[in-house]
Amino acid sequence: MSGEKEEFIVNYLLEKIEAGSYKIGARIPSEYQLARKFNVDKGTANRAVSQLVTRGYLKRTRGAGGTILIRKDFYPERRIVYTGCFPRHHSFYSRLLLGLINGTHAAGYNFMVVPMAGQTNIQLLEEQIESLKPCAIFIGGEALKLKLPDVPVFCLDTLVPHGNEELTYHINPDNFMAGKILVEEIWKRGHRKVLHFSSPTGVTVQRERFLGAKERAKELGIELKEINLASLPIQNISAFEKYIAKLRKDYTVIICENDIQAADLIGQCRRIGINVPEDLSVCGYITGPEFHHFYRITSIEFDPDGLGEYALSLAMRVIGGETDLPHSELLPVSFFEGETLKDIRL
Repeated sequence: MSGEKEEFIVNYLLEKIEAGSYKIGARIPSEYQLARKFNVDKGTANRAVSQLVTRGYLKRTRGAGGTILIRKDFYPERRIVYTGCFPRHHSFYSRLLLGLINGTHAAGYNFMVVPMAGQTNIQLLEEQIESLKPCAIFIGGEALKLKLPDVPVFCLDTLVPHGNEELTYHINPDNFMAGKILVEEIWKRGHRKVLHFSSPTGVTVQRERFLGAKERAKELGIELKEINLASLPIQNISAFEKYIAKLRKDYTVIICENDIQAADLIGQCRRIGINVPEDLSVCGYITGPEFHHFYRITSIEFDPDGLGEYALSLAMRVIGGETDLPHSELLPVSFFEGETLKDIRL
C-alpha cells in the first residue's frame, strides 16, 4: 500500500511540474506538508521526493529549508562511472555489471566504464574519471587505490579504501560467512580432513573466505590445512600426480579459492586418472556455470547481479540526499549444491 501512495505522490508532483505550476527555482511543498496532504508517513513522502531527485526533476539543498525544483530539460547529463575488475575468466563481474547497468538506465543515468588495465597510468585514469564529472563511482574487485572526486564511491567485492572516507561505501558478499558455510556443509557429509588452497596474491576478500573456513573448522573439530598455490607443481604432470596421490592419503576434500581453480584442478585430476568426487572431493567459491564442464562444482553463490542492483539502489538514495546510511554492508551468500563433494558418512 505504501508503494502505491508513494507513486501517487510522484505522479501528483510530476503533473504539477509538467503543467508549469512549479516554476524553475521554486520550492515544492515540504515532505511534512506532503505527508499531511496525502495522509501518509514522512518516510513515504521522502521516498517520493527522492525518486524525483534521482530522475533529475528536483535538487535537494542543505540548510535551505526545502527542495529546489530543477526542470529536467535543464538538468546536466548525469553519469555513473565504473572501474576496477572486468569480465575475463569469470562471469562474476559480467553479472555485477549487468546489475549495475540495469539499475542505472532505469534511473535515467548514463553508465560509463573506465578500464583499469594492469599497466594503466594511474594519474591519467584519475584525470579521465574526474573529467566525466560523475554523480557516483563504482569500483569492482581488488583495484589500485585511487584519488577520486568528492562524490559517493561504492567499493564492491573489495575491502580496499578509495576516495573520501566520508563518501565511501563498502558493499561486499559475506566472504567470511562463505568460508563458514562451505566447511559446515563439508562437515555434514562426514569429512574431517580438509585442504584449503590459497593464492599468493593476498587478495583481502579471498583471505576472508579462508579465515571463515578456519574458524568454523576449529568449532567443528575439523583438520583444516592451508597450502599456497605457488607451491604446487602444476606444470609438471608427473610431479603433480605424485603430489595429489600423497594428498589423497591425508585429506578427503580440497577447497579452491574460486571455481576457476576448482575446474582446473578437476581437469588435471582427470588427466592423471583421479576421479572427482569418487577419489577426491573438490569445492570452490563463487559459482561460475561456465566452468561446469565436467561437473557442477560445489561452491558458494554470491549473487553478483543482486550485489550490483543493491549497490545502485543505495547510490540513488545517497545521490537523493538521504543520510545516516550504512557505510559498510555484507550481503548474504548461500551454499551451491554441486556434484563434486562426496558424502562419506557411514
